[in-house]
Formats: sequence, C-alpha cells, structure tokens
Amino acid sequence: MPQPLPVILFGLGAIGRAVGRAALARHDLRVVGAVDRDPALAGRGLQEVCGVPSPVKVVPELAAVRRGRRRPVVIHATGSHLPGVLPQLRAAVAAGCSVISSCEELVWPWLSHAAAARRLDRAARAAGVAILGTGINPGFLLDLLPVVLSGVSRDVTHVLGVRVVDAATRRLPLQRKVGAGLTVSGFRSRVRAGTLGHVGLPESAALIAAGLGWEGITLRNRVTPVTGGSRSKGKGGPVRGLHQVVTARVGRREVIRLDLTMALGAKNPHDRIVVRGTPPVAVRVEGGIAGDEATASSLINGAFTVSRAEPGLRSALDVAPPRGRARADRA
Repeated sequence: MPQPLPVILFGLGAIGRAVGRAALARHDLRVVGAVDRDPALAGRGLQEVCGVPSPVKVVPELAAVRRGRRRPVVIHATGSHLPGVLPQLRAAVAAGCSVISSCEELVWPWLSHAAAARRLDRAARAAGVAILGTGINPGFLLDLLPVVLSGVSRDVTHVLGVRVVDAATRRLPLQRKVGAGLTVSGFRSRVRAGTLGHVGLPESAALIAAGLGWEGITLRNRVTPVTGGSRSKGKGGPVRGLHQVVTARVGRREVIRLDLTMALGAKNPHDRIVVRGTPPVAVRVEGGIAGDEATASSLINGAFTVSRAEPGLRSALDVAPPRGRARADRA
C-alpha cells in the first residue's frame, strides 16, 4: 500500500479548518504540520482547532514545522489576492514544498499579476516544486468544467456559466463579502474602490479563453447590487448581495459570459454551464455545488495532483482534472 502523502495546513480559517477535518479523516494523507499567524491559535493543538484527533500543534511560521525525509505538500488557504499571499508562497517554495492554494487570483495569476507570476514560476522551477490554485469558484465550476465539457464538442462559439447562490445558507463572512446589509450607495462606493465583488471571476474567463484558444480577448467585469425587488437596478431597500457578470469578447463578438448571483434569499439556486458548439452541451446542477465543502475537497484532492505535477506555477489546464477517492470502508 502506498505511503500516505504528508501535508502541511497553512491557514486555519473556515476553509482551512474544513480542510483539516477532512484531511485528518483520510488514510492516504498524513498531516505533519499546521501554520497560522493568528496569535490566538499559536501553540494550540490541531485537535482543539479542528475537532479531530491529532497530535499536531499550530505554529506561526512554516519554518517551525518539523518535517521528515519526504517533501510535504502545503495546503494553503489564507487569502484571495496574490500580492497578499506571495510571501507565504515563497516561504513554501524555499522550504522545498509544492503548494495547492485556494487563493482565487492564483487560478490564473497571469491576468492581473503577470510579473509576479513569472517570478514565482521561476522560483518554483528552481526548487523543483509545483504551485497550483484551485477551488470551486474559481478553480472548477465556472472555468475548468466548461473546458472539460468542451471536449465532446467542436467549433465552439460561446461559453455561458451561471451560478446562483442563496447567501443566507452560507457563513456570515461570505454574506459580508457580497455586500449584504450595505446601502446601495455604500455598495457602489466599495465597487468603485475595488473592495467588493467576487474575486476570481475574471480569472475564470481568462482560463476558459486560454483553454479554448481564444486570443486577444477583452474582458468586462460588472458588479451591481441585489436589493429587495430587483437583481440589478439597485432599488428597493438594503442590499441582499451582488450580481456580477464577466464577459469576454474577441473583437465585437462575445465568446464567454459568466453570470454570478450571490444574495440573501436568492431564488432557485443552481449552477448551469452551456457550451455552444457541435454538438452543444448543457449541464445544470440543481441547488448548486456547496462552496466551502467543495473547496475543501478540491484542495485535498489537488494535493495529490500537485505532488505529481511538473515544477513551476501551474494552472488547471496543465494537470489532470481532480478526482475524488472512494471511502476505504465501502465496497
């Protein structure tokens, strides 16, 4: 039987704790370290933090993790924007660890941070490790999945991705992240400041374009408030969430449209992908894919993927699609 893959948890927020609980329950993974810079967590046992038996203690720096002979994979879940997490990624590379990360911009970092991405790629190649950004959205649902579905079509002319999420079923930080409770003017002010909007949706469109061969695309990202009686007109009381649409055009022709609604009480939650080609392909997931649990699963499954990947900064287009694993106690 293969030896369990050693992993280090880096970041123990909501996603990191979900990853920890799932990883500690797996027989094919071995959690050898946990890192979080929150002083309130330093020195606490991972068992206390995640509620699953583990002898591992939380430390504030990756360098403090004691490792064995086999290089562990760092499962990284600390931030959405690449500039803010770059020092953490560099520390993992310097330690000789491959990284699977939930950082949204890392799904396609060449869109907004090309110079930083090139430097990170060179460092990873020199260290012989791989770095990969993943998640549910971005990372799978509105980017990798449409590319995979296009594999049974040809002469593709357009990709549509729609996701509707009832934010009332999600944790409070996500509700705040989509602007729930703000006034319309406050919402629009934060959009103008660049501090509100779902991070990673433009990156998803760029990944699709690269995967399907559309070059020279022009992206447009529009974020509007969802209020009491209207999704996008911004009328009817306090904001319930956001409606975000990213489009990609080649010349004047729209080739990609990603339509995301995340709002308290959003009706008819679902995910839908339509690939217009020969033949057309359409997939709909009623209720939608659960964001937090799916992200945790993608990070865990991605740890095996990145451990086998070629060195460098990778995207989902460079590696095999993630796959789940059957439960060991089930036939």
